[in-house]
Amino acid sequence: MFQNRRQLLVLLSTSLIVIIVLRHFNKNPNDRKSFLGNVIDNHGEQNSPDYFLAVQPHAHVLNGTSDQIHEEDHYDSKTCPIQEWNQIETNILPNQLYHNLLMNISVEKKNVLLNKTPSPFSAFAYSDHIVVTLTSEKNYSDVVLCRYYDCKMRELIGQHFVSKHFPQATVFCGRRKGAEYISITENLEDEAESPIRITRRDAKKPPHYFTVCLSPLYGDEPKFLQIVDFVEYYKLQGATFFHIYVRNVSNYDRILLDDYVRTGEIELIQVHDHYWRADFMWHRVQINDCHFRSKYFSKWTAFVDIDERIQMKKYPELRIVDLLDQTTPNVSTLHFSVDWIIKDQLSPQKYINDSQLEEEMIFRKFTNSSTKTDTYKQPKCIIRAERIALMSIHHPPAVYDESKISVVNYRIAAVRHYRNSFHKLFPEQIQRMMEYGPYNQSFVAPWISGNLTRNILKRVKYLYDIEIPTIVEQEKYYAYEGSKMSLEKIQFWRSSAASSIECEKLVTASRLLEIQKFRNGDEKSFNFKYSILPPSLENISESEQEQENFVTIGVGKDITAELAYRNVSRMTKFFGADPIFMDNYELYSKIGLYFPLAIGASDGYSTAIVLLNNLYQNFNVFHIDLIYFVRNILKILTIENLWLDNEYAEYDLLPYFYKNGQLDQNGITICQFNIEIHLAQHDRHYKKFKEFIQKIVEDRQYAILNHLLVGHHRMYLFNYGNKYCVEKYISP
Repeated sequence: MFQNRRQLLVLLSTSLIVIIVLRHFNKNPNDRKSFLGNVIDNHGEQNSPDYFLAVQPHAHVLNGTSDQIHEEDHYDSKTCPIQEWNQIETNILPNQLYHNLLMNISVEKKNVLLNKTPSPFSAFAYSDHIVVTLTSEKNYSDVVLCRYYDCKMRELIGQHFVSKHFPQATVFCGRRKGAEYISITENLEDEAESPIRITRRDAKKPPHYFTVCLSPLYGDEPKFLQIVDFVEYYKLQGATFFHIYVRNVSNYDRILLDDYVRTGEIELIQVHDHYWRADFMWHRVQINDCHFRSKYFSKWTAFVDIDERIQMKKYPELRIVDLLDQTTPNVSTLHFSVDWIIKDQLSPQKYINDSQLEEEMIFRKFTNSSTKTDTYKQPKCIIRAERIALMSIHHPPAVYDESKISVVNYRIAAVRHYRNSFHKLFPEQIQRMMEYGPYNQSFVAPWISGNLTRNILKRVKYLYDIEIPTIVEQEKYYAYEGSKMSLEKIQFWRSSAASSIECEKLVTASRLLEIQKFRNGDEKSFNFKYSILPPSLENISESEQEQENFVTIGVGKDITAELAYRNVSRMTKFFGADPIFMDNYELYSKIGLYFPLAIGASDGYSTAIVLLNNLYQNFNVFHIDLIYFVRNILKILTIENLWLDNEYAEYDLLPYFYKNGQLDQNGITICQFNIEIHLAQHDRHYKKFKEFIQKIVEDRQYAILNHLLVGHHRMYLFNYGNKYCVEKYISP
């Protein structure tokens, strides 16, 4: 049973110890509690040296550690363990003679921008050297010092390495034993900028076969759909990892990027330093950094922008990796020409529903493609990073080992470049695009279209199609978490409607006001617009009726209620505004003047939620201020009826209705108005809504005569603080 005497002795001795301990505890129960307390409360309040000396043996037993303690495995807070990969020291750099030759002829020399210091950005340790990428693009070929630091960021004194700034924004350094961080200075006396951690890139075989470097993301155009299209497209082409550089994106877009980080598919690199530069000026820094970041990380790496998709053309059933598999070993670069695709609209700001998303998908929506190309006009490349001496935006200016740059036949594969002709930083790009016409329809392969559609929908819906519980359920959740503040918001959102209903009941019971209902044609049975008609309207002829102004903001392809109102008030002049011309012009022109405008609290250009193809979608629109619209376009100062439904733009308009607000300040009178206040999405909406209700009550100018909560708030208000309105609609 026992293979040797030693095993038997160990078992007997262990059993004896257990028996002794148990007998002691049976006789002394208090000692048992004390012992267990010491072991369980190892990190508690007992901090005396004797306590730790007593408990340490028990901790070893509980943690199952070996009885054999190796001295070299233990270190204190002042020392740094040096891992096996980090035991190397080198003082000779690879390819130094070739680098000197390139420096002498100033290959890719820029010396631009304002950096006064080297500004280290990233550092990568290869088998026999370290590369430090910089954000500085000055001091090309100048002598600099590599300075090394241990795991505690303490400098390894006397271990510095003399090198040169080459390639642009790059310094090659020797390896140093135990170096975990590194910085660059021009002189040994200079104070080093914050050291940066050195990342391992010494694998004998790269962990990835095909990866993608994405140029910096910046600018105002929404990008969530472009990002998911980009990532999912190249995944279908065989890419297994992405290095994505970010200058600035919206919080909404960042949700998607962070989720790809969560699943381990991308690395996000924020581009920023101490010195000013325009957003687009980060491109060269990104290209250089991703070149060395990809070296020995991936066999092949594509360098592309957010609007570029490398596609197989002659054999569309193949993937990019199939082309790479067939590439001969002496090729270090595949060079791709460009197909220009006209992208004449901005991407949507947010996900609304599946139909909207499918319609907005870039590869579905934009298919107008050039029929000519220029091999060397803004090409893009896939490279073997370790065989490239230096990399530029469109091609490698220098390679190692006499490796070849292979220009891929335009009919075999090309870059599908969705060039933004609507919102372009450089206007001359539009003219350049036109040189490659005529333009014809061009589509991605069916297998890509189907899979890409499914994959985009799956990712986007997971992140943005949030299941929102009912107000009652939200209230329960907040109450469970003990969040009184949030609970108060939910309660106010609900109770404000209930308070208004009591007011409405009093008005109805008194029969003082005859509030008329006008049903919308595209909504559920509870969606009405409300209005008070002049009390003597039916007793006077049409010619004797006073003209009144009726303004609809947000037509929404439905004038059913307006037509019903016109039937009872023939002297009404109708004005309607909606940014979607299709259908709205034809409909509203039947009753009045239509304006293809979005109306809000300011002038400008932004993304609005509009009804398009029977779906509410994000749409890029010009919008103008309500005051300007009324005074300068409609040229009126009195609106007897205002019907306002402009999909979340109403929140910024709420203060206009306060006493002495923008309407009063500009001499504009609104007698009565219907407004839809959409479900609050965040605290800013809650605060504006609460302030609106409180101000309406405090101002004693408008009365809320109808208020319905259906997730959104639908409200009807009458201006009883204005003499003209009261005399026209209430006084006999």
